[in-house]
Amino acid sequence: MQIEKALTRRFYMIAVVLLYLAFLSACGRNRETDAEAERKNYGLDFMQSYAMPAPEQLLCGPECAWAITGAKGDPIYRLDYVPETADADRIEWKQAEGESLLGIAWRDGILYAEVYKEEDNMLEIRKYTGGIWLKTASLEAAVGDWQIVGGGLYVDGEENIYLVSQGKVTRFGADDLPDQEYSVGGKVCFFRENSQGGVECVTAAQDKIALYSLTGSEAEKRWELTIPAPRLAGIASFEDSILCLATEEELLFIESETGGLLARSSLLACGIASVRGGVFNPQTDSLRLYGTDGEGYLCCGLLSTRDAEQQRTELVYGTLGAYNGGEAHNVETAIMDFNRNNREYYITVRNYGNYGENGLQRLQADMAGGKGPDIIEMYSLGAYEPYVYNGYLEDLTPYLEQSPYRDDILWNVLDIYRSDGGLYLMMPHFSLEALVIHPEYQGEIREWNMEAFMGLVEKNQWQRFLLGGNDDAEILLWYMLSGKQSEFIDWERREADFVSEGFVELLALCRENGERQWPDTSGWTFEEMQENAICGVTFFPDFSSYLTLAGAYGREYPLYGYPTATGQEYRVGLRNDSCAIYAGSRHKEGAWAYVESLLEEKYQLGAQGCIPIRASALEKYGEEQKKTEWKTGDEIISLTDAEVDIIKEILYRGNMARGYLDTNILNIVQEEAAAYFAGDKSAEETAGVIQSRVLIYLNE
Repeated sequence: MQIEKALTRRFYMIAVVLLYLAFLSACGRNRETDAEAERKNYGLDFMQSYAMPAPEQLLCGPECAWAITGAKGDPIYRLDYVPETADADRIEWKQAEGESLLGIAWRDGILYAEVYKEEDNMLEIRKYTGGIWLKTASLEAAVGDWQIVGGGLYVDGEENIYLVSQGKVTRFGADDLPDQEYSVGGKVCFFRENSQGGVECVTAAQDKIALYSLTGSEAEKRWELTIPAPRLAGIASFEDSILCLATEEELLFIESETGGLLARSSLLACGIASVRGGVFNPQTDSLRLYGTDGEGYLCCGLLSTRDAEQQRTELVYGTLGAYNGGEAHNVETAIMDFNRNNREYYITVRNYGNYGENGLQRLQADMAGGKGPDIIEMYSLGAYEPYVYNGYLEDLTPYLEQSPYRDDILWNVLDIYRSDGGLYLMMPHFSLEALVIHPEYQGEIREWNMEAFMGLVEKNQWQRFLLGGNDDAEILLWYMLSGKQSEFIDWERREADFVSEGFVELLALCRENGERQWPDTSGWTFEEMQENAICGVTFFPDFSSYLTLAGAYGREYPLYGYPTATGQEYRVGLRNDSCAIYAGSRHKEGAWAYVESLLEEKYQLGAQGCIPIRASALEKYGEEQKKTEWKTGDEIISLTDAEVDIIKEILYRGNMARGYLDTNILNIVQEEAAAYFAGDKSAEETAGVIQSRVLIYLNE
């Protein structure tokens, strides 16, 4: 800690000397663009879009940013810096009809809002404290510009209010009346308070940027800099000596006392457009910038300095929203590491989830039109083969053959996504789904398959639920069909076998399950659920999840797959880092560089809530998982070597099935099965219609 404090003091001493030299070199208050200013080279570490349109006003505090849009009735959005998510908290401000939100301000941890009350033609200034809004001022809306959304609101340390109009700043005193009017040249873009507590504002006019002091009876122009800036945004630095501004094309770092241009940096090279605001950290020389993505949504980019100036190529990562899911930090970390370390490419995120229900159609249209994202997140698509058959996805086989990780892949798991002669998807991490069988029946299982399962059903005489606490025909059909889909669907040959005796038998089983009078399980405990089911479904996002059933099934209990006619299949689920390369990408080498980075040991072992696809990482992962503790009853337990081996044996040698059923096939099956469950068709008729429709779909 002492060393850290000493380094901090040394940093500020050096900063003071440098700023003093800059002051000595200043040649007056009116300055031309300094051609010799340092060219800073920033690189994009991370970028994402938010599920909200570009704001009319955005301001940044030390811990979060706030934004407002021009849409009537929209809330104030709070964007926390940590954790980094694509979601925004919503702060409601409206208290009565006829109110409009015009602007926001931040002061000493307090958020202020400017609200126009149409009925009274008044502007009410409110502050948000303790989760409630309190009125601090009520001003007559005498100037039309004061009613423009994002037009300009500032609150100083004494809670004096400042409002902006064309070429003017009006200050209101404690009596809610104007007590000072300042004339300034240009449009006010940014307010700040200097170290003496004086209020200053930055203006932009044609090719001039100026700083005005608003502490006297008149506005005093402190300096003027000749730089074209038709649009200017202030970047909060929380370091009084440095003023950071963003034009349409570049970042400017200005010595606030003299107006000396210390440094500049190209925004185009950073991949950031239309900056609305941000935060500059002079100690780490890093930035957080908020701007607009190509679709008009608010986006955030995290930037840090690079050793040498370089132009990097943009890669677009397209997602339908899984990027915002529970393991979003895994993908976020991977993208940030890639952007930080790759010298040729950087990634931006295009979130099709912003389009709501139309997101998938937009993504499909982009792929069909040759404008698809370079990297496609596959977790949320709900289908795989249609994108393969339409030629939208790149075959990763040639890339993997040249990869140093080729011989370290769990091919027994990854190969379930082979299709049409190739592998068009990378699954860096996955989850496992298996069945557990009631201890009463485990000793009777010699060979697990559909015949053995039906034998347990017959012996049980419907005294226990078949699968968990499920009493619904459609849900049971979904589970069973998803788990044994390879018995009925052959993606390689594009064939189906829904008219088989096995599928007809499955339909009948599900219908009878739905017709039974099962007890109400709403008040049952987990243990009661397990006790009253022949089989239970167990989900393994990690090895340690095995411990959750130790209380019900004991230690080292066996895991079974979904029963098929010839054996059993375990379901393997995609996690949200699963991705593919767009076949139409012009930057496939860069896209593969990102995909391959997901196989690096650092990421394989660093991701949370999922199982790594590399065998060497899996071995280390298993050892780490044995350190996890779980409380069952009064006992604290952890995984044994034998329990870890049970899971690993399945992954290395078990029969695997995909963790999801193609959405289009599922819809066909559910639509047709509904008529059978309702008694309107026979099982054979239903199977025949499903067979016909699925074959048409497979061969479209």
